[in-house]
Amino acid sequence: MKTRDIIAFRTLVKLQNFSRAAEELFMSQPTLSKKIQNLEEELGTLLVVRGKGKLKLTNAGMIFYEQSGNLLELEQELISNVRNVSNDNRQILNIGFMGQGIARALLDVLNTIKEQNPDLKIEITLLNYSEISSALESGMIDLAVVADLGFSTMKNFKCERLFKSENILILPEAHPFLKSRKKDFSSLACEKFIVLEESISPRGLETVMSLCRDCGFTPNIVKQVNHIEDILFYVEAGQGISILPQFDCTGNYRIASVELPSRELRAPIQVIAAYNRKNSNPFITVFRETAKRKKQY
Repeated sequence: MKTRDIIAFRTLVKLQNFSRAAEELFMSQPTLSKKIQNLEEELGTLLVVRGKGKLKLTNAGMIFYEQSGNLLELEQELISNVRNVSNDNRQILNIGFMGQGIARALLDVLNTIKEQNPDLKIEITLLNYSEISSALESGMIDLAVVADLGFSTMKNFKCERLFKSENILILPEAHPFLKSRKKDFSSLACEKFIVLEESISPRGLETVMSLCRDCGFTPNIVKQVNHIEDILFYVEAGQGISILPQFDCTGNYRIASVELPSRELRAPIQVIAAYNRKNSNPFITVFRETAKRKKQY
């Protein structure tokens, strides 16, 4: 399917007249008719009803007109990205990760990109959930890798799924709860819980509250912190327990994990790549395509 044929068809629909459309396209009317015919033969259906009076589209013609604009936009985006990669002397990609856990999960992707693009400079910033939206809007980062706690509903951002993870209970390695064969979660009523600040992760707090509510008690929340790493340290130090997505529980912390009893509480959390629709950095596409090829999540 040739781009020029699609443009010819869309121009004809816009002007509603073969003669005027041919004039605007700087071609003869028979040439324009041939282009429309080429499209119809390739698609195997009529797009335009020929006759006197106002131009009439078939149902197939209306669908093709509505969706062919997106096709042309994608083609222009592809051409622009390819040209930008070859012409961009800057070659910088600023990525914001929601915590070390997500960043560690994608280190292999970052290393592959750097191997294939030795002149590219990748800048990494660790941000909490509440900081990422403004960082994308301001252009401080080109791309965010974040748990989808509402990003996919924001019209300013394009989002693409990368991998998913479940919530788990984390405890110190020597915690007595780990030794019991039948895990009685109601016994956690006497435990101290450590969570992220509600302004940073409202869903994290709600998950802890839901687990405890299902088990018949209200959690004793003794600390609300600003960073995942703080929670991991406090749990390792025996200061309390917590519930986190599995991807956050990375590094050399001496902690143990337990699967949650409820499917609803274990519900997978999608990790997505999000970027501002107005950002034309070509290496956003390089990152997305490399992550797709890895398929290791």
